[in-house]
Amino acid sequence: MKKNFNKGFALVETLIVSVFVVSIIGIIFINFYPLIGEAEKRENYDNVDGKYAAFWMRTIFEDNYPNFSLDGEYLEFECKSLTDNTALTFCNGIVSDYGIEKIYITSYNISSFKNIVKENNDKTFLTGFKDYIKYLPNYINNPNESQYRIFLVMHNKKDDNDYYTYSNMEVNLKWQDLKN
Repeated sequence: MKKNFNKGFALVETLIVSVFVVSIIGIIFINFYPLIGEAEKRENYDNVDGKYAAFWMRTIFEDNYPNFSLDGEYLEFECKSLTDNTALTFCNGIVSDYGIEKIYITSYNISSFKNIVKENNDKTFLTGFKDYIKYLPNYINNPNESQYRIFLVMHNKKDDNDYYTYSNMEVNLKWQDLKN
């Protein structure tokens, strides 16, 4: 008669494999879950529509202010400051189509602008915009020799919910010299 000594081995093997699988799932969850939160947070940062609107606002700005110089840390740009009627009409159309509420022009390196936004306690800057600016790097390396950045705050509505999106793009006024 043959004795079977392997009855407990299946139980131990199942426990070891179960602990291994649970450990792997736990590691994946711990590393992946923060990425979901970051993706949801960045959903309203630099989306395709925002980049497209920033491109057109940058084009309007570059074409109408080739000799622009920034007096302070930032400028709140408005379409009504344009003198060319065609540019004014186009600018108003872009603002209307994309729900642009604020347009800011800053220097390329935004570290001082970040400090202004961070230290501002009144309602000048929206909380979401403050989070967006905090999220951005300072743009120290400047491969295109751009002098300025343009920031857009856009009001959107989806399924009866209001929300804001934010976008930015570099402005290169030296590029104008190459075009002419």
